[in-house]
Amino acid sequence: MDYDGDGALDLLVGATHVDAWSTDGGGVYVVFGPVSGTGSLATADVLLAGSVAGGYVGRGVRGEDFDGNGCGDLLIGAAGDDDGGNMAGAAYVSLGGPGE
Repeated sequence: MDYDGDGALDLLVGATHVDAWSTDGGGVYVVFGPVSGTGSLATADVLLAGSVAGGYVGRGVRGEDFDGNGCGDLLIGAAGDDDGGNMAGAAYVSLGGPGE
């Protein structure tokens, strides 16, 4: 999936227990491509972090061009997000494109 629109495939990594905001809300790392070899997520280009404690953001991640602009967008699942009550979960969309 090409999230930033530069023509190179980017890497998505869901991390349900990342602790970016001290909430264990989870998150999704995006590494702009081309990607090869080994590396560390500490140098990822983007971290889309969950803000709900125990939200498990990143449990499901799908890259696809949902808005038809030719760039990849992200559909991100948050299985433990309880903002809707009864542990309903949530899904988020992050639209990609140049400058993202």
